[in-house]
Amino acid sequence: MTDWGEFNLSALGFDWQVSNTALVNTLMTKGNTAGLFTTGQIQSMNVGTPLIQRSPITGEFRLTIGLEKSSNLSSFSLFPITAPQTSVNPEGKLEILFSVPDNAAFFRLQAQ
Repeated sequence: MTDWGEFNLSALGFDWQVSNTALVNTLMTKGNTAGLFTTGQIQSMNVGTPLIQRSPITGEFRLTIGLEKSSNLSSFSLFPITAPQTSVNPEGKLEILFSVPDNAAFFRLQAQ
């Protein structure tokens, strides 16, 4: 943790001028119980490059994308998308327009 991070967390007992190894380790290992997320959890949301294959009958490719939603990064549920919510922008990228009632949410794309 940086000195600036420790300075900002001084109300929790951090002191940027003193080594806080035990306190930093506790924050890093127990922070998830307070609603914080580890680097690994955030990185696992990165969509990898999907492998798609050409149909031997039509010669076309089909990429199926599903959207899932989570409020805790532990469990995800299907977040349905309908045709009126989707469009292709001038750069040729798929756009999905939606709203959620949650204050914070995480979304994960599943591609096949």
